[in-house]
Amino acid sequence: MEKRQQIEQRSRLGTLLIHKGLINRQQLDDALTRQASGGGRLGEILVAQGVLTDGQLKRALRRQSNYRLIAAVSAMLLGPFQPFISSANAAIDDGHEVAEQQVKRSPFTQSGGMQALSEAEMGGVTAQGATDILANLDRLQEIATTPNASDDDIATTTLETLLNTSLPISNLFDAEMEIRGIQYADGPRTVINGDGSLEVKLPTHIDEVSFRNVRVQGMSNAHLGDVTIRNISFGAGTSVNISLRP
Repeated sequence: MEKRQQIEQRSRLGTLLIHKGLINRQQLDDALTRQASGGGRLGEILVAQGVLTDGQLKRALRRQSNYRLIAAVSAMLLGPFQPFISSANAAIDDGHEVAEQQVKRSPFTQSGGMQALSEAEMGGVTAQGATDILANLDRLQEIATTPNASDDDIATTTLETLLNTSLPISNLFDAEMEIRGIQYADGPRTVINGDGSLEVKLPTHIDEVSFRNVRVQGMSNAHLGDVTIRNISFGAGTSVNISLRP
């Protein structure tokens, strides 16, 4: 049983297949039990049992490879920030003392760079993040009622809102964001729905998004570098619904 649990913990493919609705938990458990006793690859076992077709397995493996690539890119981009993310989480959960100890152990501090944020500074960062989200939502609502709003303004506000809401750790950092080469499909960019939520259209293509002078908020003299993402494309009609819950 312990070996089967270890295999299940390592089975990202099994989790992906369940999320896609291709198999259920019982089918995965049976395949993992067979894998633990006789070996073999999980996907091949599921195909042999008639649970999956070869085509479904190949598509799932391609998705798994894409997810690994995304995870690798994300780790590469966010890796240098990990000591500060850990420190921020510790400050929220355990107080300033734990955060200060973790930051002191980070390679950035040991090399004579950044210092720990005080509790007041950390609180200011968190409050600023929430304020920025609300400000961006207000701006998107304003854009929805302004027919001549510029594409640059719409795209910048939309991306900032998505970063702040879907990637909360971005609130711990400051940077000068620049967007170039924005293309939208015809039609309204932002729509206010009947329930008060916002439907925000994403650009069909962006040539480049740059984050210049990335730094931890409140530490203006310690820059971590620049991040540039090029040739971003979304399918026509891609949109995001944003709503506030009480």
